[in-house]
Amino acid sequence: MRKLWRLFLPVIGLSLFGAVTYRSYESQRTVTKDWQTTPRKYLWWSMIELDSNPSDKLDPHHEARQENSYMLSMMEITSGLLDKILVFSALPAFIVGLFVVVVLGNLLGISQVSSFMALMPVLIFAWYYFVGWLLERWIRKR
Repeated sequence: MRKLWRLFLPVIGLSLFGAVTYRSYESQRTVTKDWQTTPRKYLWWSMIELDSNPSDKLDPHHEARQENSYMLSMMEITSGLLDKILVFSALPAFIVGLFVVVVLGNLLGISQVSSFMALMPVLIFAWYYFVGWLLERWIRKR
């Protein structure tokens, strides 16, 4: 019973991350009818724009990607209640994660989408585990 919060909070955080990721992917997938033929350069995770190829200088599909980017920028990007709860409750994890994702994308040319999807669950788990540990410690002292 002592380690309940350390285990419960990370599961809640990862569940929220999964739900927001699924909702972001599904809402972006239904934007255009020709989604399968248009190359996907960006993924909007809630209100965060992630570039799948941040270092492309000469892109053979440049016009199609510009059109796709324009269509995505024209759609209304809104963040839902789950997005806001997750981002505000795990704000330190998102600050560190987005910094690392942007640096990896700009300096090394690594896809922001794949680095975000690999890094954020780990950081969210670590943050919620730390918060659970603090909460258990505070309860124990009372």
